[in-house]
Amino acid sequence: MAQTAWVSILEQLNEGLAEVEASALVSQDGLALAMAARQPVDEDRIGALTAAVLSAGGRAANELRHGPVEQIIIKGRGGHILVVGSEKPAFLAVSAKPAAEIDAILPRAQRAMDNLCQLL
Repeated sequence: MAQTAWVSILEQLNEGLAEVEASALVSQDGLALAMAARQPVDEDRIGALTAAVLSAGGRAANELRHGPVEQIIIKGRGGHILVVGSEKPAFLAVSAKPAAEIDAILPRAQRAMDNLCQLL
């Protein structure tokens, strides 16, 4: 039942922003708990890659004494990946098109993560 609600929140995020290609709720250990995508994607791969990015980002933040990771942004020529953290042991991963305005996506992604946290 929770997974259906998670997917609904992710779908709302995707539908509200044309630049978003996929979004996923991912556990700290890399398990894709829920996903919504415009095209088929490998959930296991998204989960594992998100966990790897979070692990590296977390280590860097700790070493530099910057506290827990709140957001990680990867900008590439072929698109962007946004990872939004929370106080819960899960993160929101968002894949966006190259032309996407990250400043427009971040607040909506944070609201989606806040809504997801209420269900965790």
